[in-house]
Amino acid sequence: MVTSSADATARVWDTQTGQCTLDLTENNPIGTAVFSPDGKFILTSAFRGDTRVWDRKTGTIVTTLQRPPRGATIALYDPPQTKIALGSDDTLMRIWDAAGTRELAVLRGHEDSAM
Repeated sequence: MVTSSADATARVWDTQTGQCTLDLTENNPIGTAVFSPDGKFILTSAFRGDTRVWDRKTGTIVTTLQRPPRGATIALYDPPQTKIALGSDDTLMRIWDAAGTRELAVLRGHEDSAM
């Protein structure tokens, strides 16, 4: 299980023992932390901060996605793990390739923060 916190951390937990097995630290509160569908990566988005893909085993940053102008409110993978969706306070959803190297599309239509 992975959790996120306003203390600027995301933590991976062993649910059998209750022990934290990995601690990821940011500079801003982390609003979203999710495993990739294959379980190899952790995707985090920090309020007023960066969206990152982390290696689940080592805790190292694999890539940092370009931050939306008003920060990301949510980040998630699509089920086949080919894309990442980023919601933002600017009402837009941005779709990235799963490697976090290229923005593929911008979805418009929300009237408030995209989550």
